[in-house]
Amino acid sequence: MANKKYAAIDGPIPGENLISDERNYPWRRAPDYTDLDEAMEFLLDTISEKPKLFAVFNALENEITVAQFSQTIVMSAMAQGRFTLDFALLLAGPLAKYISILAEGYDVDYDMGVETEYMYFPKELIDASQLDFELQQEMERTPEDEEEDVNEEAREGLMNAMKDESMDVASEEEQDSMLGYNEGEDEELV
Repeated sequence: MANKKYAAIDGPIPGENLISDERNYPWRRAPDYTDLDEAMEFLLDTISEKPKLFAVFNALENEITVAQFSQTIVMSAMAQGRFTLDFALLLAGPLAKYISILAEGYDVDYDMGVETEYMYFPKELIDASQLDFELQQEMERTPEDEEEDVNEEAREGLMNAMKDESMDVASEEEQDSMLGYNEGEDEELV
């Protein structure tokens, strides 16, 4: 058994990641663009070239949404180290709008990929529904609910009840004796 040769383990050496050169990855270096306008100009220049522009239109005609396409472009530029994730989030919207403007200019049908149909409720309808809700609540009231309103003053709590001057409040000596203070203990503390 001593003569048996072991196969070399093909894997990283423990601690190899601590001495590896991290500059090999674009996202670990400083981004190429630190100005938002310059980053947007870079994206617009890359899309506006004729072969890439027609590739964009081809993708839009094949039911890729503008939102998906702009996200793909922004994320690939971020992976290349062009700009940071924060810039990618800020650039996605204007890039999608630019793509939609180009598509309209070339009469290409496209889908933005976001819901644009919003339900509009007129103020009068909202006010009427609120009034209807209040009337329904009033009709559903039972005699027990009215008793609860009467007893609400009793449930206000001890501190509010003490505001009533007709209630007897213990003197300071009584309060001290309730708390366990004796006259001898007070003298020792002083």
